[in-house]
Amino acid sequence: IFFQKFSVSLHEGLLGKEISQYNQPGLKSTTTKRGDGSVDDEERKIAQRMKKIGKWEDTSLKNLVFFRQNTKWVYIYYIKDECWANIRLMIDFLLPPGHKTVLLPNGFAYMVGGDREKNFNDVFMYDTTQTYNTTLTRRQSSLYGHAFHSLVHAGKYLYALGGSRDQYKKCERYDIINDEWEPIADMINGRYFHSACNYANRYIYVFGGCDGEGNITSADKLMERYEIATDKWTVLKFSGYSAWNGSSLSGLYPVSESEILIFGGIDSATSSPSKEVYYFNMKERECYRSDFELPEEADFITSISYARYSRRKALEGDEEASFQLYANNDESNVFVYDSKEKDWKMLDVKMNMEPIHTQKGGCEKCCEFN
Repeated sequence: IFFQKFSVSLHEGLLGKEISQYNQPGLKSTTTKRGDGSVDDEERKIAQRMKKIGKWEDTSLKNLVFFRQNTKWVYIYYIKDECWANIRLMIDFLLPPGHKTVLLPNGFAYMVGGDREKNFNDVFMYDTTQTYNTTLTRRQSSLYGHAFHSLVHAGKYLYALGGSRDQYKKCERYDIINDEWEPIADMINGRYFHSACNYANRYIYVFGGCDGEGNITSADKLMERYEIATDKWTVLKFSGYSAWNGSSLSGLYPVSESEILIFGGIDSATSSPSKEVYYFNMKERECYRSDFELPEEADFITSISYARYSRRKALEGDEEASFQLYANNDESNVFVYDSKEKDWKMLDVKMNMEPIHTQKGGCEKCCEFN
């Protein structure tokens, strides 16, 4: 199966916190700790950008970010300018396959795990607000190795859920403020290639995926929910199951107080990318198919994280402000979901996959693809 690589961005606020110094090639820390315990000016500037803690309804999406696996390249799409930028990172390793990325509203992107054979527990932060930033910042390594897992942002935490090889059920969360990982309850049904989303910083919903025996399609495994306050997983059985075959690598996003949008993915019946779109009603526990489809077949593999981009205020009588949901793939397509129209479109923009010269001397110095 050919999996298209997608990236969507989650925007919620968070606080800043000093982290320890890491001395590794191609990486740098945002902090240099002094003898008196103070932090340098760079850390203070970062902390200023990380003051606000956002809510589930946060808006203001400025860009998308995509780390291309098995290369040293990061691609940033600027929504306002409708253009791409490609940047070669100054690192001495290739970005691992199977990593997951979340982009926060302060412009910091977190990349966690990857590499199905080794299950890396590496964690990196990348500042998209810096002009042509070529540096990754190492953060505290995760407790478990994760690859083809799901990564969800809720409050001040990142949640790494499941993954391939020996980590099917293992879950943990990362404290963004204190740069610390801690284990949380295992999933009831271990999985990888699954999808997950945060609902109101209260629940995390997990859908589909694969286990050691193949695609997860049975009703008693397909969906489960994690309650953050109680650290407890619950299997959710729902009506309308026959309408949805279940899939791996779907997109998930809560579009209202009662519904989650499920789009694309690898259809378990055909083992190929799908255009289908579904709604899951959290209150009624019912799944039904939408009248609209994605503009073309799509699956999400590198970044299962989502964001709203408000482009107009709610009109009088509207239940909530309308928003747009952006998603991109490595074929240079940008998909947009309009909450008011409840439909998708594909923007006429193209990602420049060719390297950009950043040094004098040509490709031998700066533009080798890896």
